[in-house]
Amino acid sequence: MPTLAALRQRIDDFGMFPFLDRIIAVNPSPTQFAKTLAVCLQEEPRNAEVR
Repeated sequence: MPTLAALRQRIDDFGMFPFLDRIIAVNPSPTQFAKTLAVCLQEEPRNAEVR
């Protein structure tokens, strides 16, 4: 499953496993979990102005 492997690689690259492990322990619904994961994996805009 290349898609799952790519997702796992991204989780590892961001060092998010401890965070995701805690979210899973809280036992959110699949929809809540997916939304949280999507927000966490979004890349920051490269040209974002820092104030």
